[in-house]
Amino acid sequence: MERKLVLMLVMVVLFTSLLSVTFRIEKVQADEIIGDKAFASMTLQSDMPVVFVDPENARASPGDNITISVKIFNLTNTVYLGDTSPPTPDTWAWGEPLPPDGGGRYNYSLGNLYGFQIDFSWNPLILDYVSHTVKVPVDTYPDGVLWDPVLLANETVDDDAGTYTIAYVSFGGLFGAPVFNCPDDNATVFEMTFNVIRIGKSHLNITWSDLAVALMPGYMDFYPVIPHCVVNGQFQTEVIVTGVESFKVEPFDNGSIFESPIISGESALVRASLVNYGNITDTYNLTLYWGMTLLQAWENETLEAGERKSFNYTIDESELSRGNHTITATISVSHNSSNFVDVIVNEFRVIGTPILTIFGPFSAEPGDTIEYTTNSTHSDPEGVILSYTWALWGPGEICPRIILTNMHGNVTFETDPRWTTGSWFVTLDVKDNYGIEYNESRPASRAWHSEESVQIIPEFPSFLILPLFMFVSLLVVLVYRRKRVISRV
Repeated sequence: MERKLVLMLVMVVLFTSLLSVTFRIEKVQADEIIGDKAFASMTLQSDMPVVFVDPENARASPGDNITISVKIFNLTNTVYLGDTSPPTPDTWAWGEPLPPDGGGRYNYSLGNLYGFQIDFSWNPLILDYVSHTVKVPVDTYPDGVLWDPVLLANETVDDDAGTYTIAYVSFGGLFGAPVFNCPDDNATVFEMTFNVIRIGKSHLNITWSDLAVALMPGYMDFYPVIPHCVVNGQFQTEVIVTGVESFKVEPFDNGSIFESPIISGESALVRASLVNYGNITDTYNLTLYWGMTLLQAWENETLEAGERKSFNYTIDESELSRGNHTITATISVSHNSSNFVDVIVNEFRVIGTPILTIFGPFSAEPGDTIEYTTNSTHSDPEGVILSYTWALWGPGEICPRIILTNMHGNVTFETDPRWTTGSWFVTLDVKDNYGIEYNESRPASRAWHSEESVQIIPEFPSFLILPLFMFVSLLVVLVYRRKRVISRV
C-alpha cells in the first residue's frame, strides 16, 4: 500500500516541481500526534487543525442504519518560520502548545493542504459496513476537501476486519490546483454508513492520519506534514431490547465466590444476568458454551419489560485443567417481530499452585540465631513468586513475635534469651504475579502458606555442669566396683 502511495506522490512531485512548489508526505501515527490530549466534547482546538469523527458519540438501535463522517477542522494559511538560519527543530514536540510566530522552532504550516491519507477502523461485530462517499474534490462536493485535479492514491475497504484507508493528492504545477484551507470551518473527508447488527459498543478510530503540505519555494526544510490533533469517536447501541447486563466466570469453592484467577482444585461459576431494557415482553434463547462444548441452553424464555433474570452454571473442578479457557454466551432475542443476536466472550484461567519447602533448624535455645531458607517454586508455567513473608510464632500466640518480608526467600531470626520455651512455629507466606496469597477462607490458597514446628528448649544451667559431672563419675565408679564384687563371688 505504501509503495503504491509513494509512486503516486513521485508523479505529483514531478508535476509540481515545474513551478518550484514541492509536496511531501509521510505517515504519522495518530496517537503520536494527539499525545496526552483528551477531548471531552466536540469543542475543537482553535490553535491547530483537527481531524475528527462526527458525531463523536453516536447511538442507534439494532437494525438501524447510521452514518458517521470524518472531517478536518481549521486548516489555515498560517506558516511558522524559525528565526535561525537554518532553523533549529529541536524544541517542539507533538502534543505541546504551538510555538509563537518566529519562535526559533520548526518551520511548519497549519494548512495549505495538498494531500492526505487517513486510516479508519470500527468493530465489525457491532457495525456492518454498508457504503461510503469520499468528498473529493471540492469542485464536486462543496463541503469536501482538495481542489481538482486530484489523484486517488489508495482506497481499501475491509468490512470483515473493520478497516478503511483513503489517500488523495492534488495536482499542482501545470494543472494549477490551489492549496486547500478551511479556516474556522469543517471539511468532510468521507461519510460512511453502517447497519447496527448487535447490541454493544464500537470504537470509531482514526488510527493513522497524514495531512501533507504544499511548501513555499525557498523553504525546503519545512516539516513535511501539517501538525494536527485527532479526536476519535465511539458508537453505542440504544438498548431497547433484552440484553446481557453482566457475564462473569469466578472461582467457586464450598459455596463461596473468590477473586480471579481460578486456582487448581476450585470450580468455575458462570453467572449471566439478563435485563429487558424495552417496554414490551421479549422472548429469548440463551446458550452457554465452554470452548466448543455446550454447557446449557435456556429456550423460549420470556422477560417482562424492566425484568431481570440470573442464570448460573458450575463447571466442576474435576473437569478443569490448568490453562486458559473460553466461555461464550449467545442470546437471541425476539422483539416486536424482529430478531437480534448478541454474543459475549469471557476468558478465564486456571492456575497451578506454589510448592513451598522450609529448610532450617527446628530446635533452638533462647538467644540463638536461626536461619531459614526455601527453594520454593511455582507449578504454574507462568507463575512467579514475587515476595516471601516469614513469621515466628510463640506457643499459643495469635500474633507473630517476629515478621519479615523479602524477595529472595531466605531469613534470619534473632531470638531473645527471655523467650518462653516450648513449641513455636515458623511460617512462610508467598504472593505471586497473579496477586494470589494465603486466605484462610479460601481452601485452595493453602498452598501459598507453609509452616513448621520449632522447639525452643531451655538452656542447661552452667553452674550445675560440674556437680552433675562429679555425680555421674561417682555413679560410674560405684557401678564398676559392684560388678567386680559380684564377679569374685
